[in-house]
Amino acid sequence: MIMKHTFGAALIALAAVPAHGQFPFATLHYQTDQSPYFLNGLHLELRADGHPFLLASGDTIHFSGLDTTGSILWTSALAQPTGYALMLTDLLPLDDGTFAACGYIYQPAPELGLYLHLDAQGNVLSARTYSLNFNTRFFGLAPHANGNVRITGYQQQAFPADHFGIVLDVEPDGDLLSASSFSIAQVATLPTDLIPTADGGHAVIGGSWTVVSGQIQFKSAHIAKLDSTGQVQWARRFVAAGRRTYPQGVVRTAHGDLVYCMRAEFQQGNKAVLVTLDTNGNEVGVVQLDPDAPSNGYLDTYALMLQGDSAIVLSGLANGGADAFTLESDTALNLPTMMLHDRVPGEWTEDAVIFDDGRILEASYATSPVSGNCILLRGRAPDGSSGCPSTPCTVSQSTPTLATNSLFTQNPASPIVTDVTTLFPSTTISLLSMPTCLSTGTISIAPAGNIQLMPNPASKEVRINGADLRQVQVLDATGRLIVDRLLHTNGTCVIDLDGLPLGLLVVRVRSGMDWSAHRLVKD
Repeated sequence: MIMKHTFGAALIALAAVPAHGQFPFATLHYQTDQSPYFLNGLHLELRADGHPFLLASGDTIHFSGLDTTGSILWTSALAQPTGYALMLTDLLPLDDGTFAACGYIYQPAPELGLYLHLDAQGNVLSARTYSLNFNTRFFGLAPHANGNVRITGYQQQAFPADHFGIVLDVEPDGDLLSASSFSIAQVATLPTDLIPTADGGHAVIGGSWTVVSGQIQFKSAHIAKLDSTGQVQWARRFVAAGRRTYPQGVVRTAHGDLVYCMRAEFQQGNKAVLVTLDTNGNEVGVVQLDPDAPSNGYLDTYALMLQGDSAIVLSGLANGGADAFTLESDTALNLPTMMLHDRVPGEWTEDAVIFDDGRILEASYATSPVSGNCILLRGRAPDGSSGCPSTPCTVSQSTPTLATNSLFTQNPASPIVTDVTTLFPSTTISLLSMPTCLSTGTISIAPAGNIQLMPNPASKEVRINGADLRQVQVLDATGRLIVDRLLHTNGTCVIDLDGLPLGLLVVRVRSGMDWSAHRLVKD
């Protein structure tokens, strides 16, 4: 295995003094060299022991075992097969403590659906590729009967038309049990995720598009209900007020209803639209969620979770991407409460998990303040707070126009399955003796009690008070490093603010061997 990337750890202050009962930490992992590293997706799952497991998909795949503060306990790296590109899109804990993962291999064509069976440390036990028709991509995993796994994704003969949703049932080692394909409303159908339903079937969500004269004309979100054999029982395609919609997530409530979240492109900006469907696919209710700043009208959701039996949690970006948010509602979607949080520059919310006690761990990726891309793990209290400023959410109860289209079912697919286990050796990385080719680390973020910035806000200069000051850095609102001073002093360091941009700045201070980060406002 070739591992070519070096990671370090950095931190950005996200909270002032944490309130009682909160979960205030943030851990940032990013590369420190100039070699290319692209994060194409993050996925979090909770293991059987309740601890989180992180999949980071880039030009090297990383599986990481975390503790409940987001600190990495171990990391396993999976290199790209020679001559191929690799993407993993979903992760599923299995009852025996192992994991299933899915994605696809591409370059050269055709693209192949990929399924991996992993042990508890991310080492590959078996690997299968599946070719259905031409290009095949897998996007979602869910448990199925008798400990087996159900996979969804799409197959494609030509772009942009001829995309069909696919459903495969496999044994944990990847041996194929059955396969079928489907389309919704006779348009291109691209499923992205699925969840089990109470009757042994699954709900599949995804996107659809209409093609006219070879051009994509309209994109919309869809949901389909599959029975235990993978056959489609009903399907719905949603259009909100004549605008494009995109799938974001689905949960099943204790009563069996499905709550489906989509992003809708309204004229004023993106909104989150939640639709509740009963077990027969009938619409029970629709709620459109607006951010608190109508001038932007932006609310992009990327993680939808069920918190216990009675609450739904969304997280994502708001107000043109200026803020991160966590929104909590009951399962009837009554009076949702939104918390807005400071956003790390360049941050893109990707996934989240909820612990048994209601705490939330959120995974994001962002542009590093130093170089490359980074992984940000952030903890929140059960109510969504993290010590960051919060703003109430104004919720519009206006119901969008929903379009329901007919269902068209394709013939079952005939996949070609290939054992490719030997292409995927794994290497577990010891964090005790980190090799020079790859290192990972964490720093929990907490306000440093021995560092003071005075005055704050400041206009001409800021005085930094602390013991054993070694280094001071200043970053602007985009994460660009604009001041970097090495020093060795006790007492006070003065930073001249002349020429620095107005507004929010981040001051990073190294005191002895410890880093801390602080907000500074230049007025």
